[in-house]
Amino acid sequence: MKRSLVDPSVDFEAALTFAMEAGRYLDRYERDHDDRASFALTRVLGPVAKHRTARTAIDAASHAMEVQRGNGYVREFVTHRLYRDAQVLPIWEGTSNVLSLDLPRAHETEDAHEELLPLVDG
Repeated sequence: MKRSLVDPSVDFEAALTFAMEAGRYLDRYERDHDDRASFALTRVLGPVAKHRTARTAIDAASHAMEVQRGNGYVREFVTHRLYRDAQVLPIWEGTSNVLSLDLPRAHETEDAHEELLPLVDG
């Protein structure tokens, strides 16, 4: 069981870290509306973070149901409700198709790629 939890936990930590990094740039922009770099990075990282965390939540809830076997599926346990609720995240936060349209828009209107490249190159 411990081994089966390692891979998903790495994915969860990565998704959380990515989302927090996107939030950091949003916070920077909220504090200083003249910070165009933070705004551009928020426009790029935000949709990607939404997509990744929504998919990760579904995977986590599904895995939790599998771990609990039949108990994860019955009403007496909360797991089936978590799985159902996680399914709404990709829809509510924007489908992957809609979120993918945000990226080229951010590159075109905010020149976000100029701010993103230094982060990728390290």
